[in-house]
Amino acid sequence: MGLTRRDILVGGASLCAGVGLSTLSSASEAESDLQPLRVAHLTDIHLRPGKLPEESLARALHSAQELGADLIVNGGDVIFDALNTDRSQVERQWKTLHRLLKAESSTPWLHVVGNHDILGWSTPKREPGTKLETLGQLELSKSFYSVERGGWKIVVLDSIEYAPQRSSGYLARLGWEQLEWFERELRQNELPVCVFSHIPILSACAYFDGPNEEGDNWSVPGEWMHLDARAVKDLLRGHPQVKLCLSGHIHLVDNLQYHGVSYFCNGAVCGNYWQGSLQGFPPALALVELYPDGRFRNRLVFY
Repeated sequence: MGLTRRDILVGGASLCAGVGLSTLSSASEAESDLQPLRVAHLTDIHLRPGKLPEESLARALHSAQELGADLIVNGGDVIFDALNTDRSQVERQWKTLHRLLKAESSTPWLHVVGNHDILGWSTPKREPGTKLETLGQLELSKSFYSVERGGWKIVVLDSIEYAPQRSSGYLARLGWEQLEWFERELRQNELPVCVFSHIPILSACAYFDGPNEEGDNWSVPGEWMHLDARAVKDLLRGHPQVKLCLSGHIHLVDNLQYHGVSYFCNGAVCGNYWQGSLQGFPPALALVELYPDGRFRNRLVFY
């Protein structure tokens, strides 16, 4: 479904556009008395101290709660930047986040680690252990985990692998330990599965995040889409209970289906880093409805 001018411009926290709408059957919501688990996916918030980011995040949180979200998932990059920023400024960003969440949100949260949440990995002084500081700020004991909610298993993956040989300091990859854990989680589970990662496992919009077609071939950097996408998609083929994989990172929007799995890249709460739209995509969050029978819906909310 395409965007209209009214979708973007009409005010009100409950504005919701059916972009990226997807269900597993032709049955409409009205034809079923099953109540979905409503998950608000807020990815790439990039919060920093300041009137515009703080008021905008408050509006996004109010929108999610007014839409009846049972759960909010921070999709990663929740603070503006820790990769290249000194510790004192990063601490200010975290304090601003904690203050706003306490004041504006009463809904339970799950957290995904984003690359910009990790201190110093894009600097010469990078240290692998600073990811543990990020986990402390997010009150996580591990960077990848699973929970069961509303008849679904929700799996949170960690896309950000330490790669000191790269100028960025990271690559988009699970690593063998996490991939083996993921396989065990799926093998031991019969519930429908929704997967969250920060960086897309599989994406179309990653191709347009820069001049990636220059030269004679397309070239997507290893920081922009999972380098282990082949291994992950092969794993998912053996587990049809996996219905959808949701991500952010690119600040653009797409919806792919591959071997029965729907892959959604859900834009960014900050849009173009608090400077309006990016390539035609305004700031947004997503409302994900997960029905106990395995159907789902993913739709963007322009707050």
